[in-house]
Amino acid sequence: MSVGNQIVTLKYYDPANSGDVNRRFQGIRPVGIYSGGYLTPSDGSHVDLSPLVCEISDGNYQVRVETTIVVNLSVPFADNKPYVVLRWTYVGLVSDYMEILVVNAPADNDIVVGKCTYSGGGVLNGVIYSERTTPNTLDLFLKVEPGSVSKSIRVRRGRKYVGTAVQEIDEQYTTTSLSTYSAGNIVYIYVNDAGGLAHSKTASDYNGKLLLAKVVIPNPFNSITVDDITDVRSFLMDPVVPDGTSVEKNVTTGKLQIIDSHVKSLSAFGSWASKTVDTIYQAATDGFVVAYVNDSSELRLKTDSTVTPTTIRAYCESYSSAAHYNSFCVPVKKNDYWIVDKLSGSVGGLYWLPIGS
Repeated sequence: MSVGNQIVTLKYYDPANSGDVNRRFQGIRPVGIYSGGYLTPSDGSHVDLSPLVCEISDGNYQVRVETTIVVNLSVPFADNKPYVVLRWTYVGLVSDYMEILVVNAPADNDIVVGKCTYSGGGVLNGVIYSERTTPNTLDLFLKVEPGSVSKSIRVRRGRKYVGTAVQEIDEQYTTTSLSTYSAGNIVYIYVNDAGGLAHSKTASDYNGKLLLAKVVIPNPFNSITVDDITDVRSFLMDPVVPDGTSVEKNVTTGKLQIIDSHVKSLSAFGSWASKTVDTIYQAATDGFVVAYVNDSSELRLKTDSTVTPTTIRAYCESYSSAAHYNSFCVPVKKNDYWIVDKLSGSVGGLYWLPIGS
């Protein structure tokens, strides 16, 4: 069936026909539902389809379609047509409407909205979105949005890579309502190790996981809105941060900033540590050896991968006066061994500065 009205607009003074316009974006913009288009059962055999925006193609031509009203569809179990799909075919006529159909199985160029599920008695009891046509665009990949169910959020379809394995994540609501949280709580939505969606306000639960969004529970807590959700998907942000670090992009500066006091610092350096000359050390991390001498003293640094390092990397000495200092700062690789030999005189200071912890 055909539903709703369509308005086609073109830029002023640009000559064009519908065939030109509809063919122009074929294969350029990914097809699928960009926003809206959710199904809510209204009784045991009907669902309401919310307004939506989509890109749809017939294989040769492609258009953007936006609907503005809720559409009620009949989906009785006896018809054996559980899928709600969008279908469009270009013929060059005013009647080139996008159709909203209930079918047994989607056709090649159909956009799948969702699949109805039924109880044992054949009564409509829900909708699943595992086969929904989601545009293959990064900004919609695992995006967290307000849900249509009270106090819930929805997560768009995506996938997570664990080594060489792929964990597919279907579009879905969170597994439980966010109603268990209190107004003012900061809740993080993340993908757990099993590839499922989870939420928590406890840092130990989400640290090291793929974080998707921060939700600030509003007061009063009636529903989750767009303003309550902050996108923190790391793959949309441009520097790489350490595993387990929770960050967001500051809309004013465009820079990343820490959003939770429990996460570890973005600093690359560990703590300074005093060391002793004529002693062999093994570097637990990459780092720097820093030493200085004065008053007719000499130091030498040797470091390599052998337990008793022999490769000289640095040397320094001071003049006879106590007022004359000299020093070196030398990088050392993780797991390599190093030693600072005192060749003469006394040592002013010897320190190790690790990179990381």
